[in-house]
Amino acid sequence: MLFTLMQRFTLFSLLIFSSAVFGQIPLGIGEWRTHVPHRNATSVTDAGDRVYVSTNVFFFSFHKSNREIQRFDKITGLSDVGVNLVRFNPFNQTLLVAYENTNIDLIQNNTIINISDIRRKLMVGEKRINHVYFEGNFAYLSMSFGVVILDMSKREISDTWYIGLNGDDVRVNAFTADEDRFYAATQEGLKTANRNAPNLANFNEWSLEAGLPVSQAFHAVHFNEKIYVNVRDTLFEFDGSNWNYFYAQQQWKIENVIADDNNMIITESSETASYNGRIGYLNTNLTCCNYYNNPLIRLPLDAAFDEQGTLWAADFLEGLLEIKNNSFNPIFPNGPGSERVQNLAAHKGNVWVAPGGVDER
Repeated sequence: MLFTLMQRFTLFSLLIFSSAVFGQIPLGIGEWRTHVPHRNATSVTDAGDRVYVSTNVFFFSFHKSNREIQRFDKITGLSDVGVNLVRFNPFNQTLLVAYENTNIDLIQNNTIINISDIRRKLMVGEKRINHVYFEGNFAYLSMSFGVVILDMSKREISDTWYIGLNGDDVRVNAFTADEDRFYAATQEGLKTANRNAPNLANFNEWSLEAGLPVSQAFHAVHFNEKIYVNVRDTLFEFDGSNWNYFYAQQQWKIENVIADDNNMIITESSETASYNGRIGYLNTNLTCCNYYNNPLIRLPLDAAFDEQGTLWAADFLEGLLEIKNNSFNPIFPNGPGSERVQNLAAHKGNVWVAPGGVDER
């Protein structure tokens, strides 16, 4: 009977049968430990002394000095499961954890504050947080229906902008700003508004940017006093007056575009070779692009430089990659290869896990 019940555990928690299993600290009666895959990295954020990495289940941190890995899950205090992305706001030293169901945790000074307003909001259609842009204490959340502004100091939602045609819902993929305007990369194209407009919740304040292909915009960043937007796997640059071609590579798909004060990063996957990726970058003194190429870069979804010049990349197949002095070091906690557990067996202090699924036959 026990084995039958354990077969039904298809997601997160595995029961530990003895202290010999996995060679970890013995558990007391009624205590649990999670064993989840951490190799499918989806986002990475630099927080000074450590980096945080989300996977398709939970997330973990890696301490740069002592090389220690710390895993975070519901047992350690998180409010939910299924982490979508993590972002660190250096302005207020707060980590924002976004979940697949739009629940949010703010982690500051080892204290977790849950923001569940979006998750609890009843609405028709998809709800998802696609991107986070910080400006001071405010987090601009690119949602599947518009833009939500989170006041991180007051720990509350301060506004919601529905900027689709006629005020309808529209998928927002990314958000950025310069001194004068806000920019939203949407399913309808790149939309802009004067940041001093009296009512940005009014869709009439937002206009579709001319000079770009009429197509969905996927990424938008502010770098080196210019705006860059990705449309149809081509990066366009706005010089203040006109949109100009900036970057595109045949047979390469742009997975993400990330920018900070000193660097812009472009993560790409090959459209001709399965699970073959690369990471391009430029700084304020370089033209595009220098590339990181390595067999360990397979499906890079996110990346960030730290102050020491180390590049940290979230690869969906290889976990966290530490790229420094042309060396590539994969980092991820020990765990099963997949969260899709089909069968379990315990024998002589070992647990055997069979991932996969079943068909109708």
